[in-house]
Amino acid sequence: MKGQGATEYLVILAVVLIIALVAIGIISQQASGSGASEKTSRIYWKSEVFPVVVEDYSYSATTLTLVLNNRGSEAATIAASGISVSDGTTTVAGPAAQVILTPGTATTVTITGAPICTNTFSSYANITYKTNTVPTAKIVGQKALVGTCSG
Repeated sequence: MKGQGATEYLVILAVVLIIALVAIGIISQQASGSGASEKTSRIYWKSEVFPVVVEDYSYSATTLTLVLNNRGSEAATIAASGISVSDGTTTVAGPAAQVILTPGTATTVTITGAPICTNTFSSYANITYKTNTVPTAKIVGQKALVGTCSG
């Protein structure tokens, strides 16, 4: 009799653990949706690239708007068409004119001519810039700019 009670306890414990694992699996699949991808993307572009970071971005119709900030110690110059953005099919470049980012200053840059954004977007970006001490530098985005279209 004592052995039967212990066996029943272990079976009930195993069932509870299986239910818990299934619940955790379902929750983690939901968390890895586009909202989580967008958060990961925003964190990457805000904190893991240097010195030019993308503090914010949005995509409306055919225009990608980037808020860039120079976290370096010297001015960074982005030439006209110094930012290229690709969704894997189409690559566009911007901005239309040269942008000079002084240290600690945020500047809004627009890139037009991208494919029409209808729901969500995922585009890889590369930023080419120069400083007084570095004649040419390039930030190659390891994570895409991900988000929901606005407007």
